[in-house]
Amino acid sequence: MKNKRPYLTSNSPSLQPLLEERKQIVDVLNSNNSNQDRIELNKVNAELRRKYAQIKRDKWNELCTSLDSRSSNGKLWKLVKNIGKEQPQVEKCNTIKNRDGTVARDDGQPANILDLHYQNISRDWEADASTLRNSHISLIRPTLEYGYPIYGCASDTNLQRLERVQLSAARNITGLRNSCPKDIVLYEANLQPLSLRRIPNLFKYYNKLYSLDSRNRTSAYFKDWCNNQRLKRNSPFNQVISCNLITNTVEQRHLTQSIDTSVGLPGVFFHTNLPVQVNKQKDHPTFLRQLALEIINDILVYAVKVYTDGSRNDSDCTGSGIYITTHNQELKIHRRNPDFCSVFRSEIIAINEGLDSLSSFPYSDEIWILTDSRSSIQHLANWHRVRDNTGMNILNKLKSLSVSYRIHLQWIPSHVNIQGNEIADALAKAGADDVSVPSAPLTYLELFSRAKGRNKTIWLIPPVRHWYQGSRPGGCLSIDCSRRDQTTRTRFLSGHIRSLTFSDHSKCLEICPKCTAEQATPDHILGCLGLSQQDLFSNSLLTLDFLRVHRLMDLI
Repeated sequence: MKNKRPYLTSNSPSLQPLLEERKQIVDVLNSNNSNQDRIELNKVNAELRRKYAQIKRDKWNELCTSLDSRSSNGKLWKLVKNIGKEQPQVEKCNTIKNRDGTVARDDGQPANILDLHYQNISRDWEADASTLRNSHISLIRPTLEYGYPIYGCASDTNLQRLERVQLSAARNITGLRNSCPKDIVLYEANLQPLSLRRIPNLFKYYNKLYSLDSRNRTSAYFKDWCNNQRLKRNSPFNQVISCNLITNTVEQRHLTQSIDTSVGLPGVFFHTNLPVQVNKQKDHPTFLRQLALEIINDILVYAVKVYTDGSRNDSDCTGSGIYITTHNQELKIHRRNPDFCSVFRSEIIAINEGLDSLSSFPYSDEIWILTDSRSSIQHLANWHRVRDNTGMNILNKLKSLSVSYRIHLQWIPSHVNIQGNEIADALAKAGADDVSVPSAPLTYLELFSRAKGRNKTIWLIPPVRHWYQGSRPGGCLSIDCSRRDQTTRTRFLSGHIRSLTFSDHSKCLEICPKCTAEQATPDHILGCLGLSQQDLFSNSLLTLDFLRVHRLMDLI
């Protein structure tokens, strides 16, 4: 069993007098067991805990001050880089040996061996670029973006300090040199600048507050704001107004549920499965269709069946389709939803529209709402947590209808040739292609998605450099190979290879060892090998093998 470290360590000089005093009090207490000695013992223990906490705090501050975000290989990044590293203990002992297997006799030889070992580690960390990028996104970037609604209005000088931390991370991920421009480094690592990510995040944060009803004080303050009131410079709310972060078309969210939890929704039944447990990805469509038709055929003849569906095309236009049928009547409805509306919300809007359209049908004892969106039924089934405006409208309509009718919300599989579902799907696609301008508001998450879509359009444009050959973000992450090969390819694309130097603000490169005629620029190296830039993208591993065979890797 592993020995646990004691709570108080006695190797600190500041703790020694207190430890000795406590030992004496304990000896006296064991002999007479007086209350006064117990009080003194408690005072000493309290002082020990206070001093011990101060020692730990000082050590932590010393560690934090030693971290330097500008350094490409600081202590923080050494910890991060070792996350995905496997270091099996292949030797029976930790003795440092020479290359011939003999044990070093003096201290100089082990020091040189360790120095060479750590130099090799710094060149190849045994963790690929994807692992390092995931470590940054999971551990570092959330810390950099924590509290962005408050510090987002800070000065550019302070915000650039955070950008330098991410830039240092991007250089570690890609292996690019310090001379490489920062926009290329971030583009190759597929890390958007914090300034580019900050606007969508602020858009989401403030519109979420604005969407709450007036019982939320911050939301009420936003809605009652008057333009003639004076704004404090560099304040968070000044940033909201200057960047136009709040839109009046955001859908309202509720703080409480209007349905009594003690009563619930009697007469409303949510069915998220077929009679047999199925897996839509693995089971055959014919089998799924048969199970769905068993449910549909068992529905009463005079019942109202409402098929709903939602759709979204490549232009981010969305629509909803509703097909209502009885034994002697049918109704087809399609509507255009706001752009960037999610498919899930299009399904919810279709259910809401279908309930509104039931007034023109003679009701029977049952109403069946058949949808291929299982998440929509699960969302409504968890009705005590529903807060969005559309979901609340659906629940209120279900509550009023359930007084006289039994309502079933049934999931059916999509694209298995069920007639009603296929008609609703065609209506939803027609609604998405409709040229009419939708008037329904967007949720704060859909506004956030729209802002991210604009950012993505900007981010996909590669940096404008005549020597830069990259065409998409994350070039170093696109091939599955060793860390060194990923770094070599990234440096080759960036144009800032290892042999590049600067003299009087001009680039200088070594002479090509293959032809000994011109400087070894990336384009010239490809030309000497009879390759093209297209080969570097389509056959990256083959190109790297050519460079390795012709011993040109040291130049890159």
